Amino acid sequence: MPTTVVSTPARRLDADPVRVYDVLADFGRWSEWNPTFRARGVAAVGARLLILPRSTPLVLPARVRVADRGVALSWGGGGPLGAEAEHTLRLEATDDGCILHHQEVFEGPLAVVTRLVKGVLDGRYAAMDDALEARLSAA
Repeated sequence: MPTTVVSTPARRLDADPVRVYDVLADFGRWSEWNPTFRARGVAAVGARLLILPRSTPLVLPARVRVADRGVALSWGGGGPLGAEAEHTLRLEATDDGCILHHQEVFEGPLAVVTRLVKGVLDGRYAAMDDALEARLSAA
């Protein structure tokens, strides 16, 4: 089965990992700062989550798979034609903040298509990371 991994370079943030997690896990407020996605749902394992890319009218249903405050947040779900995607945000604590690891894994027949637009996806995830950094600096 084809697989494509999209990840942005690790991002060093001058904020405690719990604070970063709290901003990321507050899906209802993503529309205030996230230029790439809006979201609806709660950060609890098994909870239903809707991801709404700003660039398309798509609604991407998912389930929260990991909700470990200050450590990791992950969600995933199936899509058309047997496609599967899992999005993971992992936080690595450092002496002066944390490092954000941002990754998405696509599996199934549509993974081949995501390879073709990987550069676009990388840019959108980097924009999300930039906006997160600005949000943390403003607070």
